[in-house]
Amino acid sequence: MKGISIDRQAFSRAACFLLVALSLLTWTAHPHAQTAPAPIRYRLTLADKQWALELTIPTLYQPLNGVSTVTQLAIANPSEFFSEGGDTAWLMASQNRYDHHDLPYVTVSVQAATQSFENPAAFRAFALKRLIKDVYNVRTVEYKQVSLARYTTPYGSTGTVSEFERVLGDVVSTAHSLEAYLVKGNLWARIRFTGRSIKPEGERLFYSIVDSARFVDVSNPATSFDYYSIGRTFSAKKDYGRAAECFSAAVELEKNQPQLDSEHWEELIKNYAAAKVAMSDLAGAIEILDYGTRREPTRAGLFMELARRYASLADSENTLATLKKAFVLLNREQEIFEKTKYPIRTWPTLILPDVTRDPAFKEMMKDKTFRKAVKAMKRR
Repeated sequence: MKGISIDRQAFSRAACFLLVALSLLTWTAHPHAQTAPAPIRYRLTLADKQWALELTIPTLYQPLNGVSTVTQLAIANPSEFFSEGGDTAWLMASQNRYDHHDLPYVTVSVQAATQSFENPAAFRAFALKRLIKDVYNVRTVEYKQVSLARYTTPYGSTGTVSEFERVLGDVVSTAHSLEAYLVKGNLWARIRFTGRSIKPEGERLFYSIVDSARFVDVSNPATSFDYYSIGRTFSAKKDYGRAAECFSAAVELEKNQPQLDSEHWEELIKNYAAAKVAMSDLAGAIEILDYGTRREPTRAGLFMELARRYASLADSENTLATLKKAFVLLNREQEIFEKTKYPIRTWPTLILPDVTRDPAFKEMMKDKTFRKAVKAMKRR
């Protein structure tokens, strides 16, 4: 499909991630399992581009237009990723609802333009023409200098919407979408809300995200968030040297001028460590992961990544010690979950990593003592 393209493998991976996130919704929606966080700021940036799209996503228990009902407001674990080659940045999230078959979700994309448009309406016409062959019930409207479209597509049609549907099997038979189109310089951006139906609370959620969206100039980075966002674009391009430089600057700026929430801090540290590994600097990766765990000692994901790096050095003592810390945190989360009102049978397999199948621990799993120690960690 020319002009507007999609990385099918990356999109499918993110869709599968959302299925996992969706299965956790009843836990995160419980009033005793999660406190009310502020909306999280996201920035979709491409390498060596002047502009980036910044927006906020309403999170669990965050009031929206005076409404406080959980099922109307929550967004589950937004997932950020890039297309192969790093030419498109994606943000995907599922709306937190108890009706899993309704499955509303949000996708935001920013990509390098293949042609210029005078205004968002021209981009909308271009996008709708190429998005899906059999899109129907199309209605368009202008909203605060943003061009919008509402349309329907059947399951099985070709294009972005059905690519997500294909991963879900027959969960969605007909997809209804609200989509916003934005252009800035050499960038195209789209914000889409899709589900089997679009209810009033879904529209409020969509418009709140559109209202928060703005293009920002990232040509002169100055904050940790700036450098973190730009560093990710270089990682996507496999330019790990420049990525590491940006991540290093972000870490240093965070020491005195913190801007990253704990989720983005974890991603910064993981990306920085991955860049170090790609540059054959395993010691550097361990150093940054160790620093990350000391600053955010409740992030089990950081401990798991640190354990993987110790395993790469065949350091069984530090590997086991770090895994133990990770499993303490994960078992604690499991205990909280099991006390909630809405248990999910698959929860333990989701939060307790299967070390026996993790390639990072393949060699160590050959040792009987290591296997026994790992098995003991899973017991409470």
